[in-house]
Amino acid sequence: MSLMGKNFKGLRNRINRTQYLFTRFIILAFYAAYFVVFIPLIANATLPFTIGSFLFVALAITIVLSAVLFGYEIYWAVWRFHDLGRSGWWAILSFIPYLNFVTWLFLLFLKGNKGLNKYGEEPGRVTIKSLFGY
Repeated sequence: MSLMGKNFKGLRNRINRTQYLFTRFIILAFYAAYFVVFIPLIANATLPFTIGSFLFVALAITIVLSAVLFGYEIYWAVWRFHDLGRSGWWAILSFIPYLNFVTWLFLLFLKGNKGLNKYGEEPGRVTIKSLFGY
């Protein structure tokens, strides 16, 4: 099983705590890279005719990046709930303010089911190669 590579299996999948933590770091890295690159550029845009077009492009990139990362976050939360033996619909809790933080802690610290459950085999040992699927 892979989180990012060629072995992507859709929603009927499981990931363990280490893999879930790794996915959180991936999301954090994407957002950090975005803010390191675009925020200084936006702050230094001084010409009136370039500000509007540049801000539009920056906003469009922000919306697309956020949508893609949000989709991945939902996938990973569903997979993590599957590892806990729960339905992926529990991922809806991540939409509720304050409860989303509790849900994140729940997914990060609770151990998954041992062995086979209705969502598949127990995730294997985590290696760098297994995280990227290569």
